[in-house]
Amino acid sequence: LEYGIVKNNEMLISNSNFSKYANQELVIKNDNRVKSEENEELKYDIFQKTIKLDKIETFSVANSNVIFQIQYKNKGKNVIIEDTLPNFDWKIINDQKKKIGKYECTKAICEFRGTKIVAYFAEELPFSSGPWKFAKLPGLILEVFTEDSPLEYHWYATNITYPFQTTEQINFQKEQYINDIISMKEYMLKRNEEITERNEIVDSRKPQGVTSQKTVTTRAGVEKTFEWE
Repeated sequence: LEYGIVKNNEMLISNSNFSKYANQELVIKNDNRVKSEENEELKYDIFQKTIKLDKIETFSVANSNVIFQIQYKNKGKNVIIEDTLPNFDWKIINDQKKKIGKYECTKAICEFRGTKIVAYFAEELPFSSGPWKFAKLPGLILEVFTEDSPLEYHWYATNITYPFQTTEQINFQKEQYINDIISMKEYMLKRNEEITERNEIVDSRKPQGVTSQKTVTTRAGVEKTFEWE
């Protein structure tokens, strides 16, 4: 996965029924200014000194639109999210091919939660899955990227092993987490509240007498809009 200045190694394990996608925790120092705002009275830089990616495991089932994600937080305060995905409505473009590893891949496009998505899948690999939340194509997705996001997200396969034998558990054990699962809607509403509170704190710390626009946060990730909004 690559986006912005972030690059991370992630792993997808799939069979005909289940898939598990996981990344490792990543912490990087960021010396780049993310945004600069200027008006006649004030100029200031907004930057994030440390970028941290939690370890996240995403579990999906071939014949279901429901996925589960475990976000591994500090001190064992993990977050378990149940998300019901919208239909991808992929449009397959059969005359556009590319080779990834030794596999010929076909292009497909769709719009997912407000973002244009381009994917390449290999029909030789008979698994209807892919990285992160992407799936539901007639072959394993080996590359997928955003086409119109402020930050370009780009997943691509660098090492493909097929067939692959593993003893790792790749189906989600819901009964182990039944009392801790929250819906994606609940998670996003809580996150929006936290962002609003943070922005209010930032606004309150601006020098007295300075006129500036109220801080507004827009989503720069893949999921810009949700079905309930």
